[in-house]
Amino acid sequence: MPRHKKDNKLYFSERLTSLLKGILTARTTLISAPSGYGKTTAVREFFDKLPPRHGTFHWLTCVEEPAFAAWERFCRVIQKMDAPAGNELLAMGLPDDDMRGEVATLLMEMECEEETWLVMDDFQNIRSAVHDTAWNALMEHGAKNLHTVILTRTAIEMRMTKKPGVLYLGQDDMRLTESEIGEYFEQAGVRLAPDQIREVNRNTWGWIIALNLQREGYIKTGAFPHTADIHKMMREIMWDGLAGKERNFLLRVSPFDAYTFRQAAHMMGMGEDELPDYAKTLLDTMENTTAEEKLANSADVIKIIFMLFGAGRYEQFGRRCAEMTALAAAGDLPETEKNRLSGELSLLTSFTKFNNIAEMGALMRRAHELLGDRPSFIRMSDTWTFGNPSVLFLYHSETGRLDAELADMDENCTSPFCLQIPNFPKCKFLYPYREKYIVL
Repeated sequence: MPRHKKDNKLYFSERLTSLLKGILTARTTLISAPSGYGKTTAVREFFDKLPPRHGTFHWLTCVEEPAFAAWERFCRVIQKMDAPAGNELLAMGLPDDDMRGEVATLLMEMECEEETWLVMDDFQNIRSAVHDTAWNALMEHGAKNLHTVILTRTAIEMRMTKKPGVLYLGQDDMRLTESEIGEYFEQAGVRLAPDQIREVNRNTWGWIIALNLQREGYIKTGAFPHTADIHKMMREIMWDGLAGKERNFLLRVSPFDAYTFRQAAHMMGMGEDELPDYAKTLLDTMENTTAEEKLANSADVIKIIFMLFGAGRYEQFGRRCAEMTALAAAGDLPETEKNRLSGELSLLTSFTKFNNIAEMGALMRRAHELLGDRPSFIRMSDTWTFGNPSVLFLYHSETGRLDAELADMDENCTSPFCLQIPNFPKCKFLYPYREKYIVL
Protein backbone atom coordinates (compact mmCIF):
# COMPACT_ATOMS: atom_id res chain seq x y z
CA MET A 1 0.00 0.00 0.00
CA PRO A 2 1.45 3.43 -0.92
CA ARG A 3 2.93 5.34 1.99
CA HIS A 4 3.88 9.00 2.29
CA LYS A 5 6.11 10.93 4.62
CA LYS A 6 4.37 11.12 7.97
CA ASP A 7 3.13 14.56 9.00
CA ASN A 8 2.67 14.98 12.77
CA LYS A 9 0.69 18.19 12.46
CA LEU A 10 -2.86 18.26 13.75
CA TYR A 11 -5.49 17.78 11.06
CA PHE A 12 -8.26 20.32 10.51
CA SER A 13 -10.43 20.18 7.43
CA GLU A 14 -10.98 23.26 5.30
CA ARG A 15 -14.69 22.92 6.08
CA LEU A 16 -14.18 23.12 9.86
CA THR A 17 -11.59 25.89 9.57
CA SER A 18 -14.05 27.94 7.54
CA LEU A 19 -16.76 27.41 10.16
CA LEU A 20 -14.45 28.43 12.99
CA LYS A 21 -13.70 31.76 11.31
CA GLY A 22 -17.17 32.81 12.38
CA ILE A 23 -15.83 33.05 15.96
CA LEU A 24 -14.15 36.33 15.02
CA THR A 25 -17.42 38.13 14.32
CA ALA A 26 -20.10 36.22 16.24
CA ARG A 27 -21.29 37.74 19.50
CA THR A 28 -21.57 34.24 20.93
CA THR A 29 -20.19 30.92 19.66
CA LEU A 30 -21.71 27.67 20.96
CA ILE A 31 -19.88 24.40 20.23
CA SER A 32 -21.62 21.31 21.52
CA ALA A 33 -20.34 17.74 21.07
CA PRO A 34 -19.45 14.76 23.29
CA SER A 35 -15.93 14.22 24.53
CA GLY A 36 -13.38 13.26 21.90
CA TYR A 37 -14.70 15.40 19.04
CA GLY A 38 -11.75 17.82 19.18
CA LYS A 39 -13.61 20.92 20.37
CA THR A 40 -10.86 22.22 22.63
CA THR A 41 -8.02 21.39 20.25
CA ALA A 42 -9.74 22.98 17.28
CA VAL A 43 -10.50 26.25 19.06
CA ARG A 44 -7.05 26.47 20.67
CA GLU A 45 -5.31 25.95 17.35
CA PHE A 46 -7.61 28.45 15.65
CA PHE A 47 -6.76 31.18 18.16
CA ASP A 48 -3.06 30.31 18.21
CA LYS A 49 -2.77 30.76 14.45
CA LEU A 50 -4.53 34.10 14.31
CA PRO A 51 -2.49 37.08 13.05
CA PRO A 52 -1.87 39.85 15.60
CA ARG A 53 -5.01 41.66 16.68
CA HIS A 54 -5.68 44.51 19.03
CA GLY A 55 -7.67 42.30 21.31
CA THR A 56 -7.36 39.99 24.28
CA PHE A 57 -8.21 36.34 24.85
CA HIS A 58 -9.27 34.74 28.13
CA TRP A 59 -9.56 30.96 28.43
CA LEU A 60 -11.42 29.47 31.41
CA THR A 61 -11.30 25.68 31.72
CA CYS A 62 -14.22 24.66 33.89
CA VAL A 63 -13.48 21.69 36.13
CA GLU A 64 -15.50 19.58 38.55
CA GLU A 65 -15.23 21.52 41.81
CA PRO A 66 -17.51 23.04 44.48
CA ALA A 67 -19.91 25.64 43.11
CA PHE A 68 -18.43 28.50 45.12
CA ALA A 69 -14.93 27.76 43.79
CA ALA A 70 -16.14 27.52 40.18
CA TRP A 71 -18.04 30.78 40.50
CA GLU A 72 -15.05 32.58 42.05
CA ARG A 73 -12.75 31.46 39.23
CA PHE A 74 -15.29 32.71 36.70
CA CYS A 75 -15.54 36.07 38.48
CA ARG A 76 -11.74 36.40 38.49
CA VAL A 77 -11.75 36.12 34.71
CA ILE A 78 -14.55 38.70 34.42
CA GLN A 79 -12.49 40.95 36.69
CA LYS A 80 -9.69 40.96 34.11
CA MET A 81 -12.13 41.97 31.38
CA ASP A 82 -14.25 44.51 33.28
CA ALA A 83 -12.81 45.24 36.73
CA PRO A 84 -15.88 46.96 38.25
CA ALA A 85 -18.23 44.18 37.10
CA GLY A 86 -15.84 41.48 38.30
CA ASN A 87 -15.40 43.17 41.67
CA GLU A 88 -19.16 43.37 42.20
CA LEU A 89 -19.65 39.74 41.25
CA LEU A 90 -16.89 38.65 43.63
CA ALA A 91 -18.35 40.73 46.45
CA MET A 92 -21.71 38.97 46.00
CA GLY A 93 -20.24 35.54 46.54
CA LEU A 94 -22.09 32.56 45.10
CA PRO A 95 -25.47 34.05 44.09
CA ASP A 96 -28.74 32.42 45.07
CA ASP A 97 -31.93 32.50 42.99
CA ASP A 98 -32.95 35.86 44.46
CA MET A 99 -29.77 37.46 43.13
CA ARG A 100 -29.92 36.04 39.62
CA GLY A 101 -31.46 39.20 38.14
CA GLU A 102 -28.69 41.39 39.53
CA VAL A 103 -26.03 38.99 38.23
CA ALA A 104 -27.64 38.90 34.80
CA THR A 105 -27.71 42.70 34.64
CA LEU A 106 -24.02 42.96 35.52
CA LEU A 107 -23.06 40.43 32.84
CA MET A 108 -25.20 42.05 30.18
CA GLU A 109 -23.85 45.53 30.87
CA MET A 110 -20.14 44.66 30.93
CA GLU A 111 -17.83 46.84 28.87
CA CYS A 112 -14.50 45.75 27.43
CA GLU A 113 -12.08 48.47 26.39
CA GLU A 114 -10.86 46.43 23.45
CA GLU A 115 -12.12 43.50 21.43
CA THR A 116 -12.17 40.54 23.80
CA TRP A 117 -12.83 36.81 23.48
CA LEU A 118 -13.91 34.78 26.52
CA VAL A 119 -13.66 31.01 26.02
CA MET A 120 -15.37 28.76 28.58
CA ASP A 121 -14.22 25.19 28.00
CA ASP A 122 -16.07 22.19 29.49
CA PHE A 123 -18.90 24.57 30.32
CA GLN A 124 -21.05 21.68 31.57
CA ASN A 125 -18.90 21.59 34.73
CA ILE A 126 -19.86 25.10 35.80
CA ARG A 127 -23.40 25.38 34.46
CA SER A 128 -25.08 24.14 37.65
CA ALA A 129 -23.13 26.58 39.87
CA VAL A 130 -25.73 29.33 39.37
CA HIS A 131 -29.14 29.71 37.76
CA ASP A 132 -29.30 29.57 33.95
CA THR A 133 -30.45 33.20 33.95
CA ALA A 134 -26.84 34.26 34.52
CA TRP A 135 -25.45 32.11 31.71
CA ASN A 136 -28.18 33.17 29.30
CA ALA A 137 -27.30 36.78 30.05
CA LEU A 138 -23.65 36.04 29.25
CA MET A 139 -24.58 34.36 25.96
CA GLU A 140 -27.13 37.03 25.00
CA HIS A 141 -25.02 39.89 26.31
CA GLY A 142 -24.96 43.39 24.99
CA ALA A 143 -21.44 43.87 26.29
CA LYS A 144 -19.34 46.17 24.17
CA ASN A 145 -16.46 44.44 22.32
CA LEU A 146 -17.09 41.04 23.94
CA HIS A 147 -17.23 37.69 22.10
CA THR A 148 -18.21 34.65 24.19
CA VAL A 149 -17.21 31.12 23.13
CA ILE A 150 -18.86 28.20 24.95
CA LEU A 151 -17.51 24.64 24.57
CA THR A 152 -19.68 21.97 26.14
CA ARG A 153 -20.31 18.23 26.04
CA THR A 154 -24.02 18.62 26.72
CA ALA A 155 -26.85 19.64 24.41
CA ILE A 156 -27.72 23.31 23.96
CA GLU A 157 -31.30 24.52 23.78
CA MET A 158 -32.38 25.00 20.18
CA ARG A 159 -33.70 28.50 20.88
CA MET A 160 -30.20 29.62 21.87
CA THR A 161 -28.66 28.35 18.63
CA LYS A 162 -31.09 30.35 16.47
CA LYS A 163 -30.56 33.77 18.05
CA PRO A 164 -29.05 36.63 15.99
CA GLY A 165 -25.29 36.94 16.40
CA VAL A 166 -24.89 33.30 17.52
CA LEU A 167 -22.62 30.82 15.74
CA TYR A 168 -23.55 27.20 16.53
CA LEU A 169 -21.42 24.15 15.77
CA GLY A 170 -22.88 20.80 16.73
CA GLN A 171 -21.76 17.20 16.72
CA ASP A 172 -22.35 16.82 12.97
CA ASP A 173 -20.14 19.84 12.26
CA MET A 174 -17.29 18.31 14.27
CA ARG A 175 -17.44 14.90 12.53
CA LEU A 176 -15.07 14.14 9.67
CA THR A 177 -16.68 13.32 6.34
CA GLU A 178 -15.49 10.37 4.25
CA SER A 179 -13.26 12.58 2.10
CA GLU A 180 -11.81 14.20 5.24
CA ILE A 181 -11.13 10.76 6.75
CA GLY A 182 -9.03 9.98 3.68
CA GLU A 183 -7.08 13.22 4.14
CA TYR A 184 -6.63 12.49 7.85
CA PHE A 185 -5.06 9.10 7.21
CA GLU A 186 -2.96 10.34 4.32
CA GLN A 187 -1.46 13.03 6.53
CA ALA A 188 -0.13 10.18 8.71
CA GLY A 189 1.39 8.43 5.70
CA VAL A 190 -1.47 6.00 4.97
CA ARG A 191 -3.44 6.18 1.72
CA LEU A 192 -6.75 4.32 2.03
CA ALA A 193 -8.77 2.76 -0.74
CA PRO A 194 -12.41 3.94 -1.04
CA ASP A 195 -13.79 0.73 0.51
CA GLN A 196 -11.40 1.11 3.46
CA ILE A 197 -12.54 4.70 4.03
CA ARG A 198 -16.14 3.51 4.09
CA GLU A 199 -15.26 0.78 6.58
CA VAL A 200 -13.49 3.24 8.88
CA ASN A 201 -16.40 5.64 8.62
CA ARG A 202 -18.86 2.88 9.57
CA ASN A 203 -16.78 2.07 12.65
CA THR A 204 -16.24 5.66 13.78
CA TRP A 205 -18.95 7.88 12.25
CA GLY A 206 -16.28 10.53 11.86
CA TRP A 207 -15.55 10.73 15.60
CA ILE A 208 -11.99 12.02 15.78
CA ILE A 209 -10.88 10.09 18.88
CA ALA A 210 -12.10 6.83 17.33
CA LEU A 211 -10.47 7.74 14.04
CA ASN A 212 -7.20 8.36 15.86
CA LEU A 213 -7.39 4.90 17.44
CA GLN A 214 -8.20 3.29 14.09
CA ARG A 215 -5.27 5.09 12.52
CA GLU A 216 -2.84 4.16 15.29
CA GLY A 217 -4.01 0.56 15.18
CA TYR A 218 -3.43 0.38 11.44
CA ILE A 219 0.02 1.95 11.68
CA LYS A 220 1.03 -0.56 14.37
CA THR A 221 -0.50 -3.73 12.95
CA GLY A 222 -1.32 -3.09 9.29
CA ALA A 223 -5.01 -3.82 9.94
CA PHE A 224 -7.99 -1.89 11.27
CA PRO A 225 -9.67 -2.77 14.58
CA HIS A 226 -12.94 -4.35 13.43
CA THR A 227 -15.05 -2.80 16.16
CA ALA A 228 -16.94 0.38 16.86
CA ASP A 229 -16.52 -0.11 20.62
CA ILE A 230 -14.32 2.80 21.70
CA HIS A 231 -13.41 1.14 25.02
CA LYS A 232 -12.31 -2.06 23.29
CA MET A 233 -10.22 -0.09 20.80
CA MET A 234 -8.65 1.93 23.60
CA ARG A 235 -7.75 -1.23 25.49
CA GLU A 236 -6.33 -3.10 22.50
CA ILE A 237 -4.40 -0.22 20.95
CA MET A 238 -3.36 1.95 23.89
CA TRP A 239 -3.40 -0.27 26.99
CA ASP A 240 -2.46 -3.85 26.10
CA GLY A 241 0.92 -2.87 24.70
CA LEU A 242 2.04 -0.99 27.83
CA ALA A 243 4.47 -2.44 30.36
CA GLY A 244 3.42 -2.72 34.00
CA LYS A 245 5.31 0.41 35.04
CA GLU A 246 3.77 2.39 32.19
CA ARG A 247 0.27 1.24 33.15
CA ASN A 248 0.80 2.27 36.77
CA PHE A 249 2.01 5.70 35.70
CA LEU A 250 -0.94 6.18 33.34
CA LEU A 251 -3.38 5.30 36.12
CA ARG A 252 -1.75 7.82 38.44
CA VAL A 253 -1.80 10.75 36.02
CA SER A 254 -5.19 10.04 34.44
CA PRO A 255 -7.23 12.07 37.00
CA PHE A 256 -5.27 15.25 36.18
CA ASP A 257 -6.07 17.67 33.36
CA ALA A 258 -2.40 18.73 33.29
CA TYR A 259 0.81 18.11 35.21
CA THR A 260 4.42 19.29 35.24
CA PHE A 261 7.50 17.18 34.62
CA ARG A 262 8.33 17.44 38.32
CA GLN A 263 4.85 16.19 39.29
CA ALA A 264 5.11 13.37 36.75
CA ALA A 265 8.49 12.40 38.16
CA HIS A 266 7.03 12.30 41.66
CA MET A 267 4.18 10.05 40.50
CA MET A 268 6.74 7.76 38.88
CA GLY A 269 8.54 7.48 42.21
CA MET A 270 11.62 9.34 41.04
CA GLY A 271 13.74 11.17 43.60
CA GLU A 272 14.91 14.77 43.29
CA ASP A 273 18.35 13.56 42.22
CA GLU A 274 16.78 11.70 39.30
CA LEU A 275 14.94 14.68 37.81
CA PRO A 276 17.93 15.64 35.56
CA ASP A 277 17.19 12.11 33.55
CA TYR A 278 14.67 14.41 31.73
CA ALA A 279 17.06 17.47 31.07
CA LYS A 280 19.79 15.03 30.05
CA THR A 281 17.58 13.64 27.29
CA LEU A 282 17.04 17.14 25.91
CA LEU A 283 20.74 17.93 26.06
CA ASP A 284 21.68 14.62 24.43
CA THR A 285 19.29 15.44 21.60
CA MET A 286 20.89 18.84 21.09
CA GLU A 287 24.44 17.46 21.28
CA ASN A 288 23.80 14.72 18.75
CA THR A 289 21.96 16.80 16.17
CA THR A 290 23.90 18.44 13.34
CA ALA A 291 23.63 22.12 12.50
CA GLU A 292 21.83 21.25 9.27
CA GLU A 293 19.30 19.09 11.15
CA LYS A 294 18.72 21.83 13.70
CA LEU A 295 17.95 24.37 10.99
CA ALA A 296 15.77 21.92 9.09
CA ASN A 297 13.76 21.19 12.26
CA SER A 298 14.01 24.61 13.88
CA ALA A 299 10.47 24.60 15.29
CA ASP A 300 11.21 21.44 17.28
CA VAL A 301 14.58 22.79 18.39
CA ILE A 302 12.93 25.98 19.67
CA LYS A 303 10.59 23.86 21.79
CA ILE A 304 13.47 21.80 23.18
CA ILE A 305 15.35 24.96 24.14
CA PHE A 306 12.27 26.34 25.87
CA MET A 307 11.87 23.03 27.72
CA LEU A 308 15.43 23.45 29.04
CA PHE A 309 14.27 26.70 30.59
CA GLY A 310 11.37 24.88 32.25
CA ALA A 311 13.79 22.22 33.50
CA GLY A 312 15.84 24.87 35.27
CA ARG A 313 18.89 24.46 33.00
CA TYR A 314 19.31 28.21 32.56
CA GLU A 315 22.98 28.13 31.53
CA GLN A 316 22.30 25.57 28.81
CA PHE A 317 19.17 27.49 27.81
CA GLY A 318 21.22 30.65 27.22
CA ARG A 319 23.95 28.71 25.42
CA ARG A 320 21.51 27.01 23.06
CA CYS A 321 19.75 30.31 22.33
CA ALA A 322 23.10 31.80 21.31
CA GLU A 323 23.98 28.71 19.26
CA MET A 324 20.75 28.78 17.28
CA THR A 325 20.96 32.55 16.81
CA ALA A 326 24.38 32.11 15.19
CA LEU A 327 23.11 29.25 13.01
CA ALA A 328 20.12 31.30 11.90
CA ALA A 329 22.36 34.23 10.93
CA ALA A 330 24.83 32.07 8.99
CA GLY A 331 22.40 29.52 7.57
CA ASP A 332 21.19 29.48 3.99
CA LEU A 333 17.52 29.99 4.80
CA PRO A 334 14.86 31.91 2.86
CA GLU A 335 14.47 35.41 4.26
CA THR A 336 11.02 34.77 5.69
CA GLU A 337 12.18 31.62 7.51
CA LYS A 338 15.31 33.35 8.78
CA ASN A 339 13.23 36.23 10.17
CA ARG A 340 10.81 33.81 11.81
CA LEU A 341 13.59 31.82 13.47
CA SER A 342 15.53 34.94 14.53
CA GLY A 343 12.34 36.42 15.99
CA GLU A 344 11.58 33.28 17.98
CA LEU A 345 15.14 33.27 19.29
CA SER A 346 15.03 36.97 20.21
CA LEU A 347 12.01 36.26 22.36
CA LEU A 348 13.68 33.22 23.93
CA THR A 349 16.84 35.21 24.58
CA SER A 350 14.80 37.89 26.35
CA PHE A 351 14.18 35.39 29.15
CA THR A 352 17.93 35.18 29.76
CA LYS A 353 17.80 38.88 30.72
CA PHE A 354 15.28 38.15 33.47
CA ASN A 355 14.51 40.29 35.45
CA ASN A 356 15.75 43.42 33.67
CA ILE A 357 12.60 44.68 32.01
CA ALA A 358 14.47 47.21 29.84
CA GLU A 359 16.73 44.58 28.25
CA MET A 360 13.86 42.11 27.96
CA GLY A 361 11.69 44.77 26.34
CA ALA A 362 14.35 45.61 23.74
CA LEU A 363 14.63 41.97 22.70
CA MET A 364 10.85 41.59 22.58
CA ARG A 365 10.57 44.65 20.34
CA ARG A 366 13.17 43.04 18.07
CA ALA A 367 11.13 39.82 18.09
CA HIS A 368 8.05 41.77 17.08
CA GLU A 369 9.91 43.43 14.20
CA LEU A 370 10.97 40.03 12.87
CA LEU A 371 7.86 37.98 13.61
CA GLY A 372 5.07 40.45 13.20
CA ASP A 373 2.65 38.03 14.84
CA ARG A 374 2.37 35.64 17.77
CA PRO A 375 5.34 33.30 18.36
CA SER A 376 4.67 29.65 17.67
CA PHE A 377 5.69 28.27 21.07
CA ILE A 378 3.49 30.54 23.21
CA ARG A 379 -0.11 29.47 23.56
CA MET A 380 -3.08 31.55 24.65
CA SER A 381 -3.25 29.65 27.93
CA ASP A 382 0.40 30.13 28.87
CA THR A 383 1.33 32.36 31.77
CA TRP A 384 4.08 34.92 31.36
CA THR A 385 4.87 35.03 35.08
CA PHE A 386 6.35 31.50 35.24
CA GLY A 387 3.95 30.37 37.96
CA ASN A 388 4.42 33.35 40.26
CA PRO A 389 1.23 34.99 41.52
CA SER A 390 2.09 38.54 40.45
CA VAL A 391 4.39 40.44 38.14
CA LEU A 392 5.31 42.56 41.17
CA PHE A 393 7.11 39.51 42.57
CA LEU A 394 9.23 39.34 39.44
CA TYR A 395 10.20 42.95 38.99
CA HIS A 396 10.19 44.60 42.39
CA SER A 397 13.03 42.71 44.03
CA GLU A 398 15.32 45.75 44.38
CA THR A 399 14.69 48.71 46.65
CA GLY A 400 14.83 52.29 45.39
CA ARG A 401 14.06 51.55 41.72
CA LEU A 402 10.28 51.91 41.60
CA ASP A 403 10.23 55.05 39.45
CA ALA A 404 12.74 53.58 37.02
CA GLU A 405 10.87 50.29 36.76
CA LEU A 406 7.56 52.05 36.18
CA ALA A 407 9.21 54.01 33.38
CA ASP A 408 10.64 50.78 31.93
CA MET A 409 7.19 49.20 32.03
CA ASP A 410 5.61 52.20 30.30
CA GLU A 411 8.20 52.03 27.52
CA ASN A 412 8.48 48.29 27.02
CA CYS A 413 5.12 46.71 27.86
CA THR A 414 2.79 48.40 25.43
CA SER A 415 3.96 47.06 22.08
CA PRO A 416 1.40 45.02 20.09
CA PHE A 417 3.67 42.01 20.38
CA CYS A 418 3.92 42.15 24.20
CA LEU A 419 0.18 42.61 24.46
CA GLN A 420 -0.29 39.26 22.67
CA ILE A 421 1.41 37.45 25.57
CA PRO A 422 -1.13 36.32 28.19
CA ASN A 423 -0.76 38.02 31.60
CA PHE A 424 2.01 40.29 30.33
CA PRO A 425 2.04 43.36 32.60
CA LYS A 426 0.16 46.30 31.13
CA CYS A 427 1.87 49.56 32.14
CA LYS A 428 0.20 50.29 35.47
CA PHE A 429 0.23 48.26 38.65
CA LEU A 430 -2.34 47.47 41.27
CA TYR A 431 -0.97 49.16 44.29
CA PRO A 432 -1.23 52.49 46.05
CA TYR A 433 1.54 54.53 44.49
CA ARG A 434 0.96 57.58 42.30
CA GLU A 435 -2.10 55.96 40.75
CA LYS A 436 -5.23 54.82 42.53
CA TYR A 437 -5.25 51.42 40.87
CA ILE A 438 -3.24 49.04 38.78
CA VAL A 439 -3.80 46.24 36.34
CA LEU A 440 -2.02 42.93 36.89
